[in-house]
Amino acid sequence: MSKQTKHDELVFQALSFLRNLGADERDVRRYVRGQARSGVKDDRASLGRLEQAGDVRQVGERWFLTPQGARRARGHAVPAGWLAEDAWILLALLLCAGTEGADLSRIIGAADYIDHGIPTLEQLHGPLNRLASGRLITRRRGRFFITERARELADKAEACCRKDVQSRRKGLMCLLECPCCGVRLKKVRWSIPLDQATVDEAYRRYIKRFRSA
Repeated sequence: MSKQTKHDELVFQALSFLRNLGADERDVRRYVRGQARSGVKDDRASLGRLEQAGDVRQVGERWFLTPQGARRARGHAVPAGWLAEDAWILLALLLCAGTEGADLSRIIGAADYIDHGIPTLEQLHGPLNRLASGRLITRRRGRFFITERARELADKAEACCRKDVQSRRKGLMCLLECPCCGVRLKKVRWSIPLDQATVDEAYRRYIKRFRSA
């Protein structure tokens, strides 16, 4: 095995270990350091080759295994977990996704209504994939739908929280993480690809709709 191939495998192992979270270049360097005489340039070259091979995908500053890469990932992985933005995007979907679901521009609009801010690429990519992995949302033909499981969480949050959106958002986050009635996130399948161009186009559709309202 050549030095280049060995380094590619080390970088892939780093991403496999962090497959539920994704990894930036610093995470990769921390994992690889001490196992090979290499530097950041070597890591970047390996990431590029792994991306070209279809095993990894870059989203913003973080790298994730593709479905192809996930199939060949082995060994222990850092556990998955819910993040604060997951409740934000879940509430946005609860507000905007009726029986016909919601496209990305609708989700951005609802998220802006909740937080008076536009979610970034990373703030959409991570939550949408975690929510899908937790079976709280589904995606069909470019639209996102709330599952019955998510509606049950929403009903609980509505019953125990005030009516304002921030209270509901906090309630959803508590319910997601609750050890008794929460949703255990065993692993994350990064099956919903997003890129900056897609998010930018959705944002443009949202702004156009907002200005014409």
